[in-house]
Amino acid sequence: MTQNSPLIAHVHVPKTAGTTINAALAATLGPGRDHIQALIRDRAALADTLSGARWVAGHVPLPVLRTALAEQRVSARFVTALRAPVAHVASHYNWLIEIGHRGRAFLQGHPPEIRDIHLHLRNTDNSNPAAVIANLETYAGLFLNCQARHVIGRHYALAETAFLNELDAYDTVVFSDDVRAGLARFLPGRPADPATRNQSRYHFDPAIFDHPALRTFLMDRNRADETLWAVANARFRPAQPRQEIAA
Repeated sequence: MTQNSPLIAHVHVPKTAGTTINAALAATLGPGRDHIQALIRDRAALADTLSGARWVAGHVPLPVLRTALAEQRVSARFVTALRAPVAHVASHYNWLIEIGHRGRAFLQGHPPEIRDIHLHLRNTDNSNPAAVIANLETYAGLFLNCQARHVIGRHYALAETAFLNELDAYDTVVFSDDVRAGLARFLPGRPADPATRNQSRYHFDPAIFDHPALRTFLMDRNRADETLWAVANARFRPAQPRQEIAA
């Protein structure tokens, strides 16, 4: 980071192409640090990380990240990424199963409570919509409204929270279905073409998330993410040119 170039701060929502975005930030901007959630509460370690960094990213809610950077007297431009809400829940659910397929060391690197959730999801009949709904309800704090929790913060559920106003904090929102266009909106010059990173194969048929019972459940219980998705698309998705209708 330099005095004339504000830090790019990526609020990395899990399973929204964030790893791909971080790779593009590194390729385009140079020095930076991902996964700063590991040191966000350690002011000395954070100060050391920020020295010379041009970007940072982490699974840190916006208010927490903004406060930490303000305490360091760092000027930042905030960006984040979103994914279609049902697809996001399905991908995040799958990821908690995937972590057991990347070797023992990878799984053991996660907290015990996450390993326990992994075991429970892995042993679930994930072809049964009622079983999947039960898991989503049990672990609601992990799967439901996850995007709003990161992009807005814990106050996302307050009646007076206006999602459009909350998005004023961001330079832009990248959409996981068009990462290249999103990167071009805030990176200088022509950003490096993003190569997709950290993809996982599904360990169940993702079509289960198209089941009417699951769709109805998510429209109710994942409502904040649905609202955030709609508002962000209206604000940050480039308008498509109108098509002329042939006579």
